[in-house]
Amino acid sequence: FLLTFHNQAVLKIADNRFYKISLDLKRFKAAKLIETDTLEPLLAKAGDHLREARALNNEALSLLTASTTPITVSGTIQKLVQQSLNEIKSAYKLFFQMSAEVRKLLKL
Repeated sequence: FLLTFHNQAVLKIADNRFYKISLDLKRFKAAKLIETDTLEPLLAKAGDHLREARALNNEALSLLTASTTPITVSGTIQKLVQQSLNEIKSAYKLFFQMSAEVRKLLKL
């Protein structure tokens, strides 16, 4: 059950990372340092993963708080939290892919 609440903190960190990356892309685009056409779809997809992660975690939290006997729904809650964490993992894979692409575009 603690993992359900810990997942909220992980989501907050991932959302913050998403926000910072989106700001960086806007700066790159405004400064015309690199073309962001290949990066923007990756960021959008990462955002989709984070939205899905949040929805799954919210569902787990709802089950946890609504149930008078959380033990009976613990397997479902655990699966939802695991799926949420997998979505966050997928978002971070895209963040790393974007980082590699930026390095390549900047020729670093």
